[in-house]
Amino acid sequence: MKIKELENAASNFGTPIYVYDLSIIESQNRKLQNAFKNLDNYKIHFAAKSLSNISILKFINNLGIGLDAVSIEEVKIGIKCGFNKDEILYTPNGVSFSEIKEAKSLGVKINLDSLESIKDFSEHYPNHSISVRINPGIYAGGNEKISVGHSNSKFGIPEEFIKDLIKMDKGNKIKVTGLHIHTGSDITKNNQFEKGIKKIFSIATKFKNIESIDLGGGIKIPYFLGDTETNLNDYASAVEHEHKKFKNNTGKES
Repeated sequence: MKIKELENAASNFGTPIYVYDLSIIESQNRKLQNAFKNLDNYKIHFAAKSLSNISILKFINNLGIGLDAVSIEEVKIGIKCGFNKDEILYTPNGVSFSEIKEAKSLGVKINLDSLESIKDFSEHYPNHSISVRINPGIYAGGNEKISVGHSNSKFGIPEEFIKDLIKMDKGNKIKVTGLHIHTGSDITKNNQFEKGIKKIFSIATKFKNIESIDLGGGIKIPYFLGDTETNLNDYASAVEHEHKKFKNNTGKES
């Protein structure tokens, strides 16, 4: 965007002002789509918490992208913006169960990250399909504040409790059809991505009804000339490799 255009926007609308370039959003989407084009079946989701501007969300929806929501408010905004309910993934943390019930009533996908909330869910909706967020015990991210997959993080269910999930799944108390992982943001080292990818696909083989594996975000973009960024091709190759192994071992697409 040219300086003159920014000056005109400030003059017309006053300051402070936020200006979004839709062509850049389209370009970034194309990069992601091209990187993962060799995968059989995938869906890109946008994190509503990063930007909940209704006009931008409507534009993103028109690109065929799904939505990741962490609150009931974001769920409602997503529905208002036209996102299909089955393409909205609700991933709360530390919310009351009444909010989870409300999200369930709205028909979006439920992705829970604590044994307590899963047990409550199983009592109200026995053997209902849910996705589960796993804590991989991996430290990754641009800095400590945006590294959320380590063992001391409040996000996700630690590996040592997966056996409890398997037991609930086998006992038809819940039906785990999806697994979710998110290790952090601004990750440039693909070996950190690979650790998480390998771990979540390995865990997926322990469940009998897995339909989707959500790898979260964390991709680093360049904010200025010469800034570091994630190598998308290497990242996509790691995903393709583990996905192929998963299909060969289980016969499932995910």
